[in-house]
Amino acid sequence: MTKAASTYAPTVIRCLPDVEKKKTNTKDNLINTPGCVIPDFDMEFQTPKPKTKQSCGRRAVAIEKIDEHRVKFVIRRETMNAYMKSARFNCCYRYVTRSTYPGREDAEITYSTCVSFRNGTETTLEQEFINIICRCNRRKRVFYEDSYAIVKKIATPTRREKRPKWNVLIIGMDTMSRLRAMKTMPRTIEYLKRHQWLDFRGYNKTLFNRLSGFRTPPTHHYLRPLFLTGETSKGYLLCTKKLPSAIHILNYALDFVKSYANDSFFGFFWINSCSHNLNSLPTSIDSEFVNFLEKLSSVDVTKNTIVTFISDHGIRFGPTRQLLEAYYEERLPMFFMWVPEEFRNSEEEAYVHSKNNQYILTTPYDFHMTLWDILNKSGEPVTIPTSEACSRCASLFQSISRERTCTDAGVDEKWCTCHTMQEVDAHDVWAIESVDATIKHLQNTSKSLRTKKCTTCHDLRLARVSRVHFYTKRNQMYYVVVLYVSPENIGYEAVIEKSQYGYIIQKPVETISQYNKYGGCVSDPLDLMYCVCISVKCG
Repeated sequence: MTKAASTYAPTVIRCLPDVEKKKTNTKDNLINTPGCVIPDFDMEFQTPKPKTKQSCGRRAVAIEKIDEHRVKFVIRRETMNAYMKSARFNCCYRYVTRSTYPGREDAEITYSTCVSFRNGTETTLEQEFINIICRCNRRKRVFYEDSYAIVKKIATPTRREKRPKWNVLIIGMDTMSRLRAMKTMPRTIEYLKRHQWLDFRGYNKTLFNRLSGFRTPPTHHYLRPLFLTGETSKGYLLCTKKLPSAIHILNYALDFVKSYANDSFFGFFWINSCSHNLNSLPTSIDSEFVNFLEKLSSVDVTKNTIVTFISDHGIRFGPTRQLLEAYYEERLPMFFMWVPEEFRNSEEEAYVHSKNNQYILTTPYDFHMTLWDILNKSGEPVTIPTSEACSRCASLFQSISRERTCTDAGVDEKWCTCHTMQEVDAHDVWAIESVDATIKHLQNTSKSLRTKKCTTCHDLRLARVSRVHFYTKRNQMYYVVVLYVSPENIGYEAVIEKSQYGYIIQKPVETISQYNKYGGCVSDPLDLMYCVCISVKCG
């Protein structure tokens, strides 16, 4: 590689001291196939250290499920006394439903008339979400409020097929790489290993972001209205009334699978409150999650249910993103899968393939094909379509070639982890020009954005470079740059291809700073990360 001195280099290619101390561990690899080698790596995760244990409060009212159609209210008097010592109070319940206002269906809720109840009152379960309010009789002020989610089973056809139908339960946890799960949820990981869950070490993310919200409920049961009754932050906890939001989800998931234990079901439950933000604490749910898995096993749900514990990506922003290891950590979300014993025996070849695929590059496209395959193996008359995003992707229960590359798996170069990166020399001309190409791309992007009236985006200028590394692939050179711009010290990570035609940005250039709060003037929310807004005189 051609190198030359430059007076521009010393002020640009300079990594931070804490970055230079960290080295990628290349003694071992996460996966090592002819098509893809992903180096093993290690890093520590910053976690808040609360002085006291956080709590959402204590539940003074329980709602017990009598059967599929009726519930009973139980007032725990001792706990209630902690909220109100007066002997005279009145409690009522009201049902919570989605708003019917066009465009606000996923953002607002409506309440039914509040109906009084006493300890032991039984009633028909009319809706899945219930909000309880208790008032002091004299002052009429609300001193206690709580919200509940209870599965109201929908009538399903009776099973008549002799062939076993495999259920699917997906438990997702936001922003959890495989490494972060191992570091912050050790009890859960030990449980998964002890019970022989599959661990897909080379599971690689493929896209930048997801769409959010639904105009109509995407499934028969949809938890969104519960959280719209009110979420509040208490330290590292995100609470929905008297329970952490994550515990609401796990409780509801367990209620769901128990309610449909004798039916075919598909369940998708996603937790982000314990892991998404920088002040989140995944460790806080470690024991609760093991408890959830043990309960799943105790009700025999796992006998005919394929269960996955997955994530979408690793940490996308914050101080750890300055580390080289963060490049891999962000792109390699966790993917663990439980395969029932009966499936292992009846689909022996498929299970062998899934075990082998733990050590091969895999993606969400493969998981999508796996869901189709499970449906097919359950005897459903389906024609499995070819993935539009990845024509060569396959079910994890099928043989996947060890020759598979990122291109084969539908992973753009921006997100590919099948390479080991090297540090650059401080005077590397190509590295310097890669930084320059990144800044020009950010500047051009910022200038092209549509903004609201009387605003525009500030000119972005290079403030500092945190790290620059390179790797080669198919005789092509790629640079990975992490830099910060002024004003407001916003960080970005870019992958740049050095070709005979110049420097090609592998889009997108992503921000590694926590949600740009300075870009509120842009017309398109997707442009937020590329703008620092300033006011201008209106013409």
